[in-house]
Order: sequence, then structure tokens, then C-alpha cells
Amino acid sequence: NLTTLNLSGNKIGDEGASGISKNTTTNLTTLDLRDNSIGDEGASAISKNITWTNLTTLDLRDNSIGAKGASAISKNTTWINLTTLVLQSNSIGDQGASEISKNITWTNLTTLVLQSNSIGDQGASEISKNTTWTNLTTLDLSGNKIGAEGASGISKNATWTNLTTLDLRDNSISDEGASAISKNTTWTNLTTLDLQSNSIGAEGASAISKNTTWINLTTLDLSYNSISAEGASAISKNTTWTNLTTLNLSGNKIGAEGASAISKNTTWANLTTLVLQRNSIGDQGASEISKNITWT
Repeated sequence: NLTTLNLSGNKIGDEGASGISKNTTTNLTTLDLRDNSIGDEGASAISKNITWTNLTTLDLRDNSIGAKGASAISKNTTWINLTTLVLQSNSIGDQGASEISKNITWTNLTTLVLQSNSIGDQGASEISKNTTWTNLTTLDLSGNKIGAEGASGISKNATWTNLTTLDLRDNSISDEGASAISKNTTWTNLTTLDLQSNSIGAEGASAISKNTTWINLTTLDLSYNSISAEGASAISKNTTWTNLTTLNLSGNKIGAEGASAISKNTTWANLTTLVLQRNSIGDQGASEISKNITWT
């Protein structure tokens, strides 16, 4: 009757993973093998299991899985009920991301976490071409090497109509990539967009502000970019995000002028959290923020 097996942090390695893969339990729904020094060989062994037809969650984060291991996992045809796949902090790279994108079995996949995998523009673009994951709600590509080209590829996806969370923080998408992302008209259910630390300037912030598709957006993180007062002013003029509850513009050099612009917004009536730390807004900026009567 085993449904959940958690062997995380045990250094079982490839040999242990191979042993686990031979298990014939049929009711297993959750398998957690994170932080176990599993490489391509172990991942390949896991992928060959044909018993876990009810598996919904597979966590392989913090291992040593490369492109070969990712390729093997992508070819599994048994896990037809898989909803969550976590491959965070491995080394699958562009090739591994491309292999993962070719999967046509995980029609129920809702969450894909590929954070910190040295994925670049090519890998991101390949991921975006998948047409099987129509139920995907969360995509985490943070901490990779994705630039404007990769962001543009992601933005062109027309399959993920149910996407609610897109995490691209700690990449290098720049103004060009932000502009591309802003033009997506498929993600009508998007609630969380994280673009922290992406070398985005005023131009990119302005493009983001003009999006009229994300009517359900509740959280926008543009912290630690370089949007300046000009970008903050553009963001403040958005009238689409009426459901916005959290806005993080930390570390953007918006100054008093940017704070003043933000304070004049009258759309975000549901805003509960505004983070403007490390922006040199000074007394004047703080005073302007205090005058807003919309965020009651």
C-alpha cells in the first residue's frame, strides 16, 4: 500500500537508484530522491520502471543528472499520471532540456522545475515548443543562462493556456527578452511573474507595463534590475493588473521620482505588499508613497 517514498539526502548513488527502480509497488504516487548523488546511470534506471503507473510526483533535485539522464527520463511512457517533475540543480543543459521537451506522455504535468541547470537560449526555446503539457501551471527556469533569444522562444508558446506561474529570475533576458515576454497573449491565467535579476531596464519595464493579457496577475517581481524612475513610472501606469497584490521593485534605482510615480497608481486597489527596498527614495519618496489612497 506504499504511496510515498522519501529517500532524500542519503547518497544512494546510481546503484541505489537502480535498486529502487526495480520496485514493483503499484500504488506509489510520490518519489523523493533529491540530494542523492544520482547521475545519468541512476536516472536511466529510474526511467525504465514500468510499475509506478500512479506516480504523480518525482523529485530528483540536487543530483548529478546530465543530458543523458534527462533524455532517459523523458522517454518514460509509464508515468501517465505525472503532475510534478523537479530536476532543479542538476546539469541537464540545453541538450537535456531539449530531450525533456520531446516528452509526449506527461499530459497531466502541471509543475516543471528546471532551476539551475545551465540551460541557455536553445534549451529554453526547445522547452517552449512542447505541445503536450496543456495542463502546465508552473514553469521554473530560474538560475539558468537564458537570454533574450530564449525568453523570446518562451513567449511564443501557445500551449500553456493554464500557466499561472512563470519563474525566470536570475537569467539575462534584458529589455529585449522582457519585451518579448510582454507580448504573450496565451497566458491569460498568469498570476505570478518573477523576472528578478535579469538586466531589465526602463525599456523592458515599459514593455511589461503595456501587457493587457495578464488580467489575473497578483505577483510581479522586477527586483534587482535597472528600471530606474522611468521604468517605475511606466509600471505605475498599468491599468490591467487590477488583482495585483504584490509588487517588488527592490534594487532598481527608482529614486524619489520613481516612488512618486508609483504612489499615483489608482489601479492596484488589492495591493497588500509593496517592496521598494534599496532604491534611494529618501524622505521625499517615502512621503509621496504615504499619500496614496488606493492601497487602503
